[in-house]
Amino acid sequence: CSFCLSPFPQCLFYLTKNNQISSTSCGCPVFELINKISYAAATKLTQANPCSNVPIWCPICTQIDPKSPTIWHYNAEEHFKVCHLTVNCANHSELWAVSNSE
Repeated sequence: CSFCLSPFPQCLFYLTKNNQISSTSCGCPVFELINKISYAAATKLTQANPCSNVPIWCPICTQIDPKSPTIWHYNAEEHFKVCHLTVNCANHSELWAVSNSE
């Protein structure tokens, strides 16, 4: 978890249809304290916020189960290598791409 640094699957996050972190996300003691986070603002790189590590949907997992929890942007490549062994990771590399400023 990028909020409290606990290992998966202690903290699970879900996104709403409006791309907000769902209030039903559970398990993270830190998120419960700061749950007013603006997901849209967190996804935009700025000098004050040079990090794009936010919960994102895995397109493969959501095809299997639309209610699947999100994965963290910075963990997406590893998620594909571990969970989607038969999928060509190169076809989804935009999910874990980071800018030079990160």
